[in-house]
Amino acid sequence: MAAVNNWSNAEVQSLLCLATDECVRTELDAVRNEKAYQTLSLKMALHGFERSSRQCRGKLKKLKHNYFRIKKYNTQNSTNQITCKWYSQLDAIFGQRPTKTSSATPTPQPVLPDRTRAAGVAKKKVSLKCHSGRKDVLPLSSLRLLVSPLQLMSAALWGVVQHRAVMHYGLLEDFITAVLDIIPELLTHSERNQLVLGLRAKVVCLL
Repeated sequence: MAAVNNWSNAEVQSLLCLATDECVRTELDAVRNEKAYQTLSLKMALHGFERSSRQCRGKLKKLKHNYFRIKKYNTQNSTNQITCKWYSQLDAIFGQRPTKTSSATPTPQPVLPDRTRAAGVAKKKVSLKCHSGRKDVLPLSSLRLLVSPLQLMSAALWGVVQHRAVMHYGLLEDFITAVLDIIPELLTHSERNQLVLGLRAKVVCLL
């Protein structure tokens, strides 16, 4: 058994050369990386070395442990550096790979165009006029709850407009009125009246 587990220099050299391949390194970084060691085992066989995926895993794990032990020692002892026979090849495989404990670099926030930024500021607070004349502030977080129903309603009513389903223009008028009550800046008073009267005229013509 000991003779089987002993690796020759040629076998180690071949294993490390194969492990430096970008595709193999990507597979090694995966959570379930058994495929990487199966690939190494097949490629080792093409080089004339019969090694199972389990043997490739065990050998690479041992070399990796030895590499990080040396690297840690050299970090703590800058004046008395040590190395090993395969250090340069191991550094090419494991030296630039991200560690699981390293903190992720914060993603920079994109700079919004002026028009988008202005729209975002305008949506921070929306005033609703009550019958008593008092203004209640509707927070932006509350509006987010209405996004999906509002999108569905808008899509349905847009279908009414496209198909000129005059029988449903009453619903369209109610929707437009509700939106303009929340955001009156969308249309002027005269434009609003003209739109509503136009919809009502279509309904009357249908009768």
